[in-house]
Amino acid sequence: MAWISAITTRNTTASNPKMPRHPDIAVTAPPVMGLNGTPSIAVAVDNARARGEITCELPESLMRMPGDLGWAAIVRDMRPLAEEDIVAVVDELLLPLVHYYEERRGTKRNV
Repeated sequence: MAWISAITTRNTTASNPKMPRHPDIAVTAPPVMGLNGTPSIAVAVDNARARGEITCELPESLMRMPGDLGWAAIVRDMRPLAEEDIVAVVDELLLPLVHYYEERRGTKRNV
């Protein structure tokens, strides 16, 4: 689960002035970006692949899901995304689906 830490890095309007601004929301637009403008989930999955923790191909919709759900929560609640929300999406939704795709491929790994 070490690969998940990259997901919690969030851009703010202060660090990215091109992003839309809202006075009550620190995180203003998905996806959460990592280095070189790559979505953090993609960076995290790539790192997990390099360590052999993920060996299967994951659908694009699964790769977009954490950012889409985070964005929906931000818009719904009109507040920055809490770390508990990120952990819940990862632990309760993303990781079980990664395990599903690993099992479907027949190469179950500990993620």
